[in-house]
Amino acid sequence: MKFIKLSLLIVFLCNAVIFAAPKPNTIIVNAEDFQCHANWWQTSDSRALGRQMLQARGGEGDALAAVDIKSAGTYQLWTRAKDYVNNQPKTRRFLLVVDDVTVDIESGQHGQEGWKWEHVGQRELDAGTHVLGLRDSAKFYGRCDAVLLTTDTKLDPNTMKLAAFKRDLVTPLQMKLTYPDAQQQTVLQISKQGKTLATLQNKQTRLTFVQGQDQQGQLLVVRKTAVQVNGQWVESPVDSSAESVFVLYRPDAKVELGSFYPSWPGQSPVIQMQVDGKLYTTRGNNQNPFAAGQRTDFLPRAIESVNPQTVHVIYQSSQGKELVARWELAADESEAVVTFKLTAEQSGNFSIGFTAFTPWHRDAIAFNQLSPMVQFVRRDPYPVMTTSSCSPLPMAMVEPVSDAQSQLTYALIADPDHLSNNWPAARNARLGLSLLNRQSDVQPTVFGPILGFDDSSFEVGQHVVMTCRVLVQGGDWKAAQQYAMREIFEVSDYRKPVAASLSQAYLNMVDLMGSKQGGWSEKLMSFYNIESPATVTHASPLGIVEAALLTENQTFYKERALPTIAYTLSRPSAHFAATVPEDMHVYVNEKRITLTVPSAFYGAAYWQGLHDLLGRRNAWLDEMIFGKGIVSYANSYSTIPVWSELLANYRLHPDAKLLERIKTEADQFLKDEVYARRTDLQQIRHFYNISFYPYWWDLQDLYDLTGEKRYLDAAIEGANFTMAGQWAHPKPQQQSRTIHKGNTFSHAMPMWWLGDKRFRLGFPIADGAIVQKQVPGWQVNSSGLGFEQPTTLYATGKGDGLGMILMSAWAPNLLRLYGNTGNDLYRSYARNSIIGRFGNYPGYYVRGETDLYQSPDFPYDGPDVTSLYYHHVPPHAAFTMDYLVTQANVRSAGKIHFPWSRQQGYVWFTNRVYGQAPGRVFGQDGVSLALTRKPISIASPNVDYLLGKSSDATYVILMNQLHEALDVPVSVDVTAKQLAFGKAVEVLDHTGKVVSQTVLNAEMTVAVPAMGLVVLKLPHATSTPMNLATALPLLKRGHQVIQLAKPWKEAHAFRIRGPFGQDSLYVVLMGHPADGAQAKLIFDDKSANPTPMTSSSFPHEFLLYPVAMDQDLKFHLQLQDANKKTITTQSMMMYGGDGLAKQ
Repeated sequence: MKFIKLSLLIVFLCNAVIFAAPKPNTIIVNAEDFQCHANWWQTSDSRALGRQMLQARGGEGDALAAVDIKSAGTYQLWTRAKDYVNNQPKTRRFLLVVDDVTVDIESGQHGQEGWKWEHVGQRELDAGTHVLGLRDSAKFYGRCDAVLLTTDTKLDPNTMKLAAFKRDLVTPLQMKLTYPDAQQQTVLQISKQGKTLATLQNKQTRLTFVQGQDQQGQLLVVRKTAVQVNGQWVESPVDSSAESVFVLYRPDAKVELGSFYPSWPGQSPVIQMQVDGKLYTTRGNNQNPFAAGQRTDFLPRAIESVNPQTVHVIYQSSQGKELVARWELAADESEAVVTFKLTAEQSGNFSIGFTAFTPWHRDAIAFNQLSPMVQFVRRDPYPVMTTSSCSPLPMAMVEPVSDAQSQLTYALIADPDHLSNNWPAARNARLGLSLLNRQSDVQPTVFGPILGFDDSSFEVGQHVVMTCRVLVQGGDWKAAQQYAMREIFEVSDYRKPVAASLSQAYLNMVDLMGSKQGGWSEKLMSFYNIESPATVTHASPLGIVEAALLTENQTFYKERALPTIAYTLSRPSAHFAATVPEDMHVYVNEKRITLTVPSAFYGAAYWQGLHDLLGRRNAWLDEMIFGKGIVSYANSYSTIPVWSELLANYRLHPDAKLLERIKTEADQFLKDEVYARRTDLQQIRHFYNISFYPYWWDLQDLYDLTGEKRYLDAAIEGANFTMAGQWAHPKPQQQSRTIHKGNTFSHAMPMWWLGDKRFRLGFPIADGAIVQKQVPGWQVNSSGLGFEQPTTLYATGKGDGLGMILMSAWAPNLLRLYGNTGNDLYRSYARNSIIGRFGNYPGYYVRGETDLYQSPDFPYDGPDVTSLYYHHVPPHAAFTMDYLVTQANVRSAGKIHFPWSRQQGYVWFTNRVYGQAPGRVFGQDGVSLALTRKPISIASPNVDYLLGKSSDATYVILMNQLHEALDVPVSVDVTAKQLAFGKAVEVLDHTGKVVSQTVLNAEMTVAVPAMGLVVLKLPHATSTPMNLATALPLLKRGHQVIQLAKPWKEAHAFRIRGPFGQDSLYVVLMGHPADGAQAKLIFDDKSANPTPMTSSSFPHEFLLYPVAMDQDLKFHLQLQDANKKTITTQSMMMYGGDGLAKQ
């Protein structure tokens, strides 16, 4: 009994302790995630937690965020604010507001340089929803990064690690906002008679203008629309009764362009947020385009017929002012071109607005889009303007939910004929678009000119003109989008090579990776990441191994590919540094510099690809990675779905049950991601090709595997998002353009890092490095290029142009989709992003019209105006090779095929890699893919080429990039002994049919059709068996590990059988001893390597190549820590042959 009582007492006391000391509750809210920013501006900051912050701009209203507090308690309140020691310290102050009550201590007065958490008070909070606010108390550019609330009285967030911040980070609740000052929109009433006043009609569209009346019984003109769908006229249920035409005016309008969305100082609408019955009132953030100026509404009172395709609709204001809209329906167009004209009766700034169609509630919408920020059923909480320059496809589009048999989609589109012909820039936008009306309902609106821009200024008597296009299209959003791309923006396959073919460019990039100018760190075994000091990154490790194989370069394998393999065996992440940098620490932290075997970053696709590229000769690798079943993977740097990684498992170990699981996972992915009603509005800092739309790249792989069309349909869905992020304007021009005016080019990018030094190639720019010149307009046109994220696209609007990117990794996937569908729009978008864009690695960001990066010597000579990201060279080369092989496959209708693996896991840099096994050329199996400079060379930049090698012939695959036939010179090295010079060479067309013959000589000329493919079959002098990695002896055991005392932890040894018939040894010590430690690898058998290998700094590792496949390796380690304490390990034996001990 005493024991029972004692036990009960212990339980009681334990429970008492538990209830007395509940687990502290901590939440962190990034300032940029506040729902209402008021007049705080979101901007970039590399040291902010999310690399974004809010900066006060002196306007009215608090930034507001509603957050869910899980448990009641006394919460300590912290803000992370920025201050400057030598620049007016303690002046950039602001106040935290909790539930409409300010705290007592202002933030932003810590007086230290940079960011710091400040404790600003405490507050008793109940469980439930609470509203946080940021108030600009000092009116002097206060900067807030984040707000932290915690019940932990001992917590000092200044001592927290980055991982802890991510754990406690929450996203604010999205509350409904109301605009009390916004007038309700007038809905016109159609009269009972509905008299037809005019009709415009062609084969696709019919516009009928009928008589209506307003609430006072006055005459109005109402437009009805019908469209042809499957040979039948379908009446749109949407007429013009809910449309509005208006003019915004200010005598001296100012517009600010420091953020992605323009804003108008002093024009803040009142916004109200209701939370638990309490009304919180703030102001808009000056970004509401409807509040940019004084508004005058115009109603359609009369109509005049001009010709069978054109009418004038006369609009009048309540004061009797007139505005005329010219509606024109051309004979062969589905959309109407609408031009609004107003005569200025006073000087000042004018903008004409047109809100089209009808308001739709979110539940009534199947899809809406205004690229780049809005897709699916996402929408902004309040109206903002996307300028025509900032939108790759300036088109506000709505696909309503429809029970009707014929689906209709509605779009309001910028008129490309009235957009700037220059590279898109912040100041050269001609129009602005909003997906919302002034009541914040979904209803597309166009504004032009943009109030405050130079072209919005008019004198009395001048005409204010705005032109747009109005489209009602049968079909879903993809049909409307593709119509706009083809017929309105006239996207076409307009590019051609400039300085090098894609084949030459690929070889140039491989040379760059192997050179001293390629940004390689021998110690860290990777390419430098220029955004962070002494930091390296592997973005495409398989692309590096592929390059060694396809170029048949054993030196490259030794110096680049093998260290890359070692890196992935031991590094925890794609990013690595020997120490955590003090500056730009976003890439590495203590966890990311703690060695891990194997890397947790690279998933099944990588390991399957590596195993295959090594000929599947390393059985130990298969066992180490796949021996325990399905491989886990990290998707913190991408959005790879589970089924995609499972495909890699299937490629390595095909299994019917696994395929069924893959299909089940993929089907759920289609439901949850591809066809979901996604409302998660993305932030401007998010990468477009990761976060904004589903990961569709592998859906074609699944379609190829299963033949089930739903996967191809889903790939089509995803591809249309990709294309919506590629510029469709300005229209390419054939005439010459002047670039580098004044012998300059504005790049608006910082001085980067190379190792631990600030560096930018060719800077400062020398006189004569940039020369004013004339080039064909199409050569430097932006159409076809994509972007990284809205923040880097816009970059505060500085510089001569917006920041697009040259990393078009999506191009091979779009080209494959063309092959699977026959839809040439996919091919045009693929080609326009890659053809004639580079002759070597061109850098990343391009911000205007320049040809500098197109030169093969650009990454050697500079000046670097595009940001030479050295760790991007491998993925750029990899997607170029993928494009080349895909091009051969598509042009031959699949008759040229080479086995592949997939590189993925690093942002959207996903592509197929080749070289793992022989493929097929026109029915001939056993053909190995290659691309070398000898013995075959093609000098023409207009013709891409690949090589295929079998035991008795070399195949030269020629692909013409021009829309005209070419006679192509082919050079053959006469010292190539394997070739049978003087013998007949068969010339095969794209079907594999022999169409002619020639004689194998040092110089030959071959006719290649426009955009065509021709294959030369060069005979070998003798039939010689191929040296294939797959034929090498199997290495069954190649991994050993021994445990060590601190600080060394353990040692891993790997024996790696390489594709060139040689082995390598990689030994890595997992510990991170203090500086001054030293490690030696000593071979017991001196014939292996007579000189000990020494490592004097972290990471302590050793890499030896070549090692004969049959040579046994016996070695030990001699380790000395910083205190001179030395240990000698036991000997380790790595057997040759099959890796097992000899019996």
